[in-house]
Amino acid sequence: MFFTAPDFWRNREHRSVFSFCWKVLILLHILVAGSHGVLFAGEKALLEFSDNDSRGGWLSGDLLITVPDKVIPSKISGKISKFVLHWGNNPHQRLGMYRPIVVLPSAESGSRMRIQFKATRVPPGATHFLLYARLENGEETEKFSLSLIDKGVPNSKPQEILFEQTGKEGNRVQGEIRITRAWDEREVTHYAVYWGEGPETVLRTQPSVTVIEKKSWFGSLAAQLQAPWKENTLTEEIDVLLPPEATHLIAFSRNTEGQMNEGVSVELEGTEKKGIRLSQKMLLHKKSAPSGMIAGDVTLVRDKEETDSGHYLFFWGKDKKTRLEDLPPLTQFEVKKIKDGLTVKEIQVSTLSVMDQKLQVSPEKDADRELKFEFPINTFIPAGATYILAFTQQKFWFQDDAERRLKG
Repeated sequence: MFFTAPDFWRNREHRSVFSFCWKVLILLHILVAGSHGVLFAGEKALLEFSDNDSRGGWLSGDLLITVPDKVIPSKISGKISKFVLHWGNNPHQRLGMYRPIVVLPSAESGSRMRIQFKATRVPPGATHFLLYARLENGEETEKFSLSLIDKGVPNSKPQEILFEQTGKEGNRVQGEIRITRAWDEREVTHYAVYWGEGPETVLRTQPSVTVIEKKSWFGSLAAQLQAPWKENTLTEEIDVLLPPEATHLIAFSRNTEGQMNEGVSVELEGTEKKGIRLSQKMLLHKKSAPSGMIAGDVTLVRDKEETDSGHYLFFWGKDKKTRLEDLPPLTQFEVKKIKDGLTVKEIQVSTLSVMDQKLQVSPEKDADRELKFEFPINTFIPAGATYILAFTQQKFWFQDDAERRLKG
């Protein structure tokens, strides 16, 4: 007769439970490690990158590009000739006037290409990799956006941000920002809050709304002892100017090496999505000219409600939104308002070249709302140019160099 002791079954049961838990932990580790640095679009990651450089602001590692299906929207004609990788400062917004990271030839759908970064400096403001498909006619369409995961910066974002508005006077807003801290604060020193044009798009023309230092270990312990039933959050009172484009507040984790590129957001009360202003318009007055050349003038009519200073540039464009690369601006206008005693005056400087500038000073009420550029004699139309585009230029608040953002 065969007999098994009860302790044997109990020990076996304990070992089974331990084995199951251990396998679950291993599986979770594999899933987390495998998804690091990857964003999925349509359940297919076209870009994969993991940074191996422990310094914030520097990248080392391989960026893997999976060639997407060559599906072109019906409204766009042409075939894909190249794939272009750009820096981005938002999920779907290129970073200023930087040249592409790399231009790759077209390849078979599903094939993989490898780009190696070796101690590559991240441009100021770069937060994303953007993959574009370039058609034979030069037009580019976005195919994928990947958040740039920098190993040197925090990898744990705040859990939540809330905003309680307590007052509003004109274009100033008052209220309390409340941030639920990141799960892992070991690499976090501060939380930075910015205005957003959407839940994921930072308003880059504005500085941070506030930067909040994380609580020390003793500060966190004291807060929990005083009110153990409350969630341990960070709060900050604000009384600031509200930009007209702002619809959200977005919070990010930060340390001395840099800032995490993924954050959390909250929508502001009473904000609406504003449409594109159509009051600005361009007028082209053409004169007779030989084939392949252009004569006449082009005029940008500024918004009547526009009161700020500005910097305007005219470019050759290959379509309604995209300017021709590697070509300087046709001309640029700088508009600056100054106060002369009790009178506000407007200075307009038009620049065709360093040696050819025109200065016009007039009272603000008499200032010309039209910015006119006359084509020089024997001006040739560049190959591929089909439009003339006007851009405004604004310097990023955190940049000391000449890198700027253009809005068309």
